[in-house]
Amino acid sequence: MFGKNLIESFERKLKTVSIVFSMILTIGTASYAQSIDDVLKPKQPIAKPKTPAKTPAKTPAKTFKKTTGGSVKKSNNTKIKSPNNSPAVTYSSETPDQILTRFMNFQQSAGVTNRDWNSVIAQTARILKDNPTHSTAKTQSLIAQGQIAYNQLNYSMAIIHFKSALQIMPESSLVHYSLGKAYLANGQAEAAERSLKESIDQNEKFALAYKGLGDAFAAQGKRKTAAKYFKKATEISIKDGNMAP
Repeated sequence: MFGKNLIESFERKLKTVSIVFSMILTIGTASYAQSIDDVLKPKQPIAKPKTPAKTPAKTPAKTFKKTTGGSVKKSNNTKIKSPNNSPAVTYSSETPDQILTRFMNFQQSAGVTNRDWNSVIAQTARILKDNPTHSTAKTQSLIAQGQIAYNQLNYSMAIIHFKSALQIMPESSLVHYSLGKAYLANGQAEAAERSLKESIDQNEKFALAYKGLGDAFAAQGKRKTAAKYFKKATEISIKDGNMAP
């Protein structure tokens, strides 16, 4: 009797477990089927954020630059030139007389450059345009041209200009001095000596002429005589301040 009851109880429990297991299996199967559906379901494309369309860069507008002679169109890789296509030229604000006086000064002579000489040429050219026979303007222009040639080491051309100036003003100490320096640079020491002596005769206070004459004697091997003129040049420079003729 006891055994029969035990078996019936066991059967009831087994039946209950079977029912529960069936329920769990049913629920699990449904969940699995749903997950399968989710996997197999086609995915919706992800919308990408819209980006503004690129617009072509604007090219700079062509500009116009006003000049004295009107307006000039500026385009790429094109240089703007003046109306007459010539570069602006600036010269010294000094007059030819002031430049030449500075050139004759013992301390300032080396500071006179080709820019100054070009200024002399430009200024005297305006004078000669109105008065072609102006002797001072002619001489100053020839001196300036000669000095430019001298600075360019073209001593033969410098001598030609200074000789031409000497024909107009034979009593100019500056022209004689300039000619003497050109002779000396050209290897003509004796001719340089004569010209520099003539420069001193025209102006006994011209310190640079004494210095040049000392160089001329030194080039001839006459060192004692050269030293005498060097000393004289220094004395005049200190005492009289290189007074121009």
